[in-house]
Amino acid sequence: MLKKMSSERASQVQEHLKKLGVGEGIAFKFGGRVGSSMPSRQLLHLARSKGPIVQTTVAEELFRFLWECEKEISQTEILVEIGVLSGLDGKEVRQALKEGRGVEEVEKEQREAKEDGLDGVPHYVVGGKIHLEGAVDLGDFFNALVKAKESNGE
Repeated sequence: MLKKMSSERASQVQEHLKKLGVGEGIAFKFGGRVGSSMPSRQLLHLARSKGPIVQTTVAEELFRFLWECEKEISQTEILVEIGVLSGLDGKEVRQALKEGRGVEEVEKEQREAKEDGLDGVPHYVVGGKIHLEGAVDLGDFFNALVKAKESNGE
């Protein structure tokens, strides 16, 4: 986070996230190290092939390990642990990471997102027109949904 903004702005964002997290039962911590995001994206790609419930569980565990447990989610052993906790076979996870499974697909998705003007996460598009970035609270989502509905004449 500090690489993309000033330390003052990063502190403000962290405090905002902590406040939002409390309401959702999330105890944000910021001591974890991200490293390359490709291995975690590979894990998500593998999880997607197992169905939306597994993929969602993996995404939630990645989030928890990074933001609450302060783990480095680019490390193979951490990713295998996350995979197993999410219902995946540990050997399959390890093999998929070792073989680079999903890298091409993830890179393609990344290129397409960049071509669409998206360069940060999270990034939400509501109604195909309204873009929301970062830690967005429920009120902002609601307002975006209302605007999208109104612009469609409903």
